[in-house]
Amino acid sequence: MIGKLRIKNYAIIDELEIEFGKGFNVFTGETGAGKSIIIGALSLLLGEKGDPDMIRSGADEAEVEGVFEKGDETLTIKRILSRKGKSTVLINGKKSSLRELKEKGKYLFDIHGQHEHQLLLSEDTHLDFLDAYGELFPLRERVGEKVREVKNLKERIENLKEKVRLLEEKEELYRFQVDEIEKANLTPGEDEELEREKEKLENLERIREKVSLALEEIYERDGSTLEVLGRTVKELEDVLVDEELREIKKRMEEALSI
Repeated sequence: MIGKLRIKNYAIIDELEIEFGKGFNVFTGETGAGKSIIIGALSLLLGEKGDPDMIRSGADEAEVEGVFEKGDETLTIKRILSRKGKSTVLINGKKSSLRELKEKGKYLFDIHGQHEHQLLLSEDTHLDFLDAYGELFPLRERVGEKVREVKNLKERIENLKEKVRLLEEKEELYRFQVDEIEKANLTPGEDEELEREKEKLENLERIREKVSLALEEIYERDGSTLEVLGRTVKELEDVLVDEELREIKKRMEEALSI
């Protein structure tokens, strides 16, 4: 239960400290007496959003502090609002977050008015109340940690399975490539021979063109045949890449030199 509430520089309140007695406590007063302001200050201890406009005129900060008691345990929650829009949460003197405050605050007390939804009616919180009654939160936290560990292990297992699958695919591809290489019956130096054959075929059309022009010039034009052959040999210089053709060219040059 809440044992003490201290409010400073909040709305019209300069500084106020309330000590609650055991059992039922009541705030009474006329409209505008400030009952809603106190309830608003209490809501800050539940993690509700703070409004800088609620800071008392002339002050830079507003503070709300509550002391809650459960058996021998004491929980102190302090909320500080700044005009710059910043909000500070302190739980038992240590800086904390609004998320943690909301988590703790929903088990401290429930603020509701007429027609408002009550925490007791929310099915989402029923298990939390049972765990709180049985003091099972430490056990629940340990179970949660184990669940997260199991989840991480499952993810690692799935990642390993995926890696194994990719390795098996690579192995199958490599086996296929090795099989294709073996079927090709390749011999040492065959790649160089194939490269020369490729170059020969690429130059074949140019060779045919040069030879065709040479024959046309020999049979259809006037002039010395030796001169024509000499020019032909010279024109074939840049297209003869095959050794056999180079040998023929060499013999033609020897014949022309006689």
